Amino acid sequence: MRVIKGNNLQEAVAQPGRTIVESSDGTLEGSVVWKVDSALVPVDESTITDILPLVALGDGEPGDLHPDDSRLECYNRTLSYGTNGILTCTASYFGLVQSQTDYDLTFTGGTQVDRIETHKDFEDFAGTSALPLNGAQFDEDTGEFIAFTEFTDGGGDVSNSGEFSNFLGVQNYLVPSTTITLSWWQDSVPKPSKLAVVTDTLPKVEDTRKPKGVENFLLINETYNQVGNFYQVTQNYLGSSVDGGKGWNKTIYDTKK
Repeated sequence: MRVIKGNNLQEAVAQPGRTIVESSDGTLEGSVVWKVDSALVPVDESTITDILPLVALGDGEPGDLHPDDSRLECYNRTLSYGTNGILTCTASYFGLVQSQTDYDLTFTGGTQVDRIETHKDFEDFAGTSALPLNGAQFDEDTGEFIAFTEFTDGGGDVSNSGEFSNFLGVQNYLVPSTTITLSWWQDSVPKPSKLAVVTDTLPKVEDTRKPKGVENFLLINETYNQVGNFYQVTQNYLGSSVDGGKGWNKTIYDTKK
C-alpha cells in the first residue's frame, strides 16, 4: 500500500481558495494564507526575511507580489503560531487596475449660515441708516447695521404683516452650500496641491454639469491615504454660494494652481 506523505513545509506554501476582489473604484484586494514550519521563522525574522511575504513599508520598495496577480503587493500580514509547529501567515494584498484610477465624484448639498446683512435684498427689508425698516438699527456714526431691535407690525401692509414680518433678533440666514469631493488612487507619490484656489471647472472631470446656482469652485481641502506604495488622493471643492451667480471672488482668492 502506497502512503502519501504531506508537505514538510520547509518553505512557505500558499493555500488554495484564494480570491481577488476588484472594486468599482479601480482597486484590487486579496488575501493569501501561507503555511510553513514555525521553526524556520524566528519571531522577529532577524535572520531570515524571505520565507514569508515581505510587507511594503511605504518607502518606495514594493512588498512581495500576489502569487496569482502581480498588480497586487503585500501591505499587511498576520502570523499565527500553532501548537502543531505550523506557522500560519495571512497576507493581505492591495493594488490598482491601472497606474491611476478613474475619478470618483461625490456631491453633498446642504446649507450654511451667512450674516443677514449679506442678503441680496437686505436694503429692501432693513432699509438704510437714514431710513431704517422693520425695526432695523444702524450705527449713527458709521451707518453700519447693528441688529433688528424692535418688533414691527405693518397691519394691512402685505410686505410687512404680523408675525411673518417680525425681524426682531434676526442675525443670520441660510444659504445653499455645495461640496464636491473628488477621489482617486495612484501608484506614484502625490504632489500637494495649492489650496484656496478658484477653478471654473472641476479638474479631471471638466464635463461635469455644475449644480444650479454654482458659478465656480474653491479647493478647500486635500488628503492622502497610503496603502503600501499606493496613494488615495481626496480633494474637497466648495461651490460658490453667492446670490446672482458671481462666484468666488477672484481678487481675494488665487486662480493659479
